[in-house]
Amino acid sequence: MDTIMRNLIITALAIACLAACRAEQPTAVIVKPLAPSNSVMASVSRSLTNGGYTVRILSFDQALEPDALSNARLVALPNARTLPVAFHEPLETHLLKGGHLVAIGLPGWENPLVKVKGRWMNLNDYALATAWNPPTHRVMDFRRQNTAEWSRAANDLNSQSTYEVVTAGLDRHALPGKVSNLTSWDTIASPVIESPFPAGHDRTVFCAKGGANTRALAVEWIEKDGSRWIATVPLTTKWKRYELAPSAFKYWPSTVGRGGAGDVLKPANAARLTVGLAFSHTGTVSGAHEWWFGNIGTSAVNDAPISAAEAGKWIDGLYPAWKSYTITNPVTVFTAAFPAFVQEARVMDVQGPLRSPPPRPSGAGFGKNRETRVEPLLVAKNKSGVPCGTPGALYIHTDGRYKGGCWALFGVTDAKFLASKTFTDALTRLVQRFDGPWLAEAGSDWSTQFAGEPVTVGAKVVGPITEKTFVKVEIRDWQANVRRSQAWQNPVNAVSEPWTAGDSALPHRVETTLIERGDVVDRIEHEIHFVETNDHPNYMTTNEGYFTLNGQRWKAHGVNYMPSSGIARDAEDWTSFEYWMDPQAYDSAIIERDLDRVKALGLNSVSVFCYGRSLES
Repeated sequence: MDTIMRNLIITALAIACLAACRAEQPTAVIVKPLAPSNSVMASVSRSLTNGGYTVRILSFDQALEPDALSNARLVALPNARTLPVAFHEPLETHLLKGGHLVAIGLPGWENPLVKVKGRWMNLNDYALATAWNPPTHRVMDFRRQNTAEWSRAANDLNSQSTYEVVTAGLDRHALPGKVSNLTSWDTIASPVIESPFPAGHDRTVFCAKGGANTRALAVEWIEKDGSRWIATVPLTTKWKRYELAPSAFKYWPSTVGRGGAGDVLKPANAARLTVGLAFSHTGTVSGAHEWWFGNIGTSAVNDAPISAAEAGKWIDGLYPAWKSYTITNPVTVFTAAFPAFVQEARVMDVQGPLRSPPPRPSGAGFGKNRETRVEPLLVAKNKSGVPCGTPGALYIHTDGRYKGGCWALFGVTDAKFLASKTFTDALTRLVQRFDGPWLAEAGSDWSTQFAGEPVTVGAKVVGPITEKTFVKVEIRDWQANVRRSQAWQNPVNAVSEPWTAGDSALPHRVETTLIERGDVVDRIEHEIHFVETNDHPNYMTTNEGYFTLNGQRWKAHGVNYMPSSGIARDAEDWTSFEYWMDPQAYDSAIIERDLDRVKALGLNSVSVFCYGRSLES
């Protein structure tokens, strides 16, 4: 065999081996930003490739093709703030399958996009460009409307107002309202409209604009039972398109039995349309006003991008905007905080605005049965060392609707930092770990106990484990001496025998490590406190109508308290807010940090509510 042939065979074998390796690698899809920062997208691509993924870079159009994400184990969004409205559904489908996510830029869909005539545009540009595009179903044609058949209502019917159909351009007719002196309300209502919403339609579509003095317009549906539902839209001096969901229309007291909890506008029962101005809804600017209203129709949600943008599935930490917050405190210390991300905490130089997901319970503790473990990846602190937020957070979904998925969310905009070797290497290490194994929870069953009471420690492991997977738990006293150590091989649930700390009332530390092939791949630590019993407890008492503590008059100066981990909850996890003392929701580290802040404000008490089920648990 000559040298050329031998080299060809070697090359062919190498290519075949490379192809086989890539075939076994999981696929990561990067959704290419519309105006990409080449450095950020390149760094994300490099991190995913080095992390063992076969990377595919898709444009918005490609990412929206059917099944574009079907084979993706991970989806990466280098600019999560600017995404197509239509991407809500495919991303949610991916996450519900336990897919992984790396999202840079919070909140997601801050600048939602729609495509019109081959061009991606934001919703404001879309609303301007499509103001007169016909709705799917036209409710009425103003060319054929006789406003004499409409009914005016006003607090002062003697004031001069005119409502007459005018031409608003080629084949465009609109209803203008000209109010000479608004002093409270002035509206006009249509005659009865037969079935304005066809089957499958629930969006109200129209265009409108206002005069220089008119900043808002009230649009109302009156149902067949007389119930009134009013929406308020902001106006500009330019024609804009509006697409309103039923939830945009708020009940106005009118019909007995309507407007209760959960009641909304029922489009199938809509009968009359009212448009106009009212101090109660559109502002209290009196005097002359002018507005125009036209192109009224209905559509399904999929044909109403503006409305669809508000109907995307809520994703904790990512979307909508209230699922994260802007860090407004001056940040002087910015560190890594999770060993799977950066093995040693270090100070980093990060510029620009920062945004953080809300606090959420970690995996600390045992027997908590949480569906998600949230760990900080990056921590921002003020000059006093107080944490202001976590511009990088890791969501490990060990159960529930997103079971099996890991999300890394970053509220950082600094392109230089995101393209730095520090960040890209850290992201590589993190995505290598996404498929586990992980500690779902680890530690002691209680974070505070009476001295002398038995302590049970344990761990729950999720993900692939082998005979070389170990869990090790150590309990250290306040001097860092190991008081208890135990290890389990090939664990799923590891539970220790009860252990007693003796009569020590000083805090101990429970340290749990997950070891894979000799390397520590995960760690959870938390404190456990012991309270000494007192034969003569010093209770607060009352004396002559006053509270007394330690023989001194005591005055409450406090606040109603709910933990910060309860903020930005939605209907699917509201119990974590309502029942925050349950094991799943209670995170002692978060609550201790909250109470430290309460104390720093000069307050001496908090008011809480506790349900029976929390006490029983």
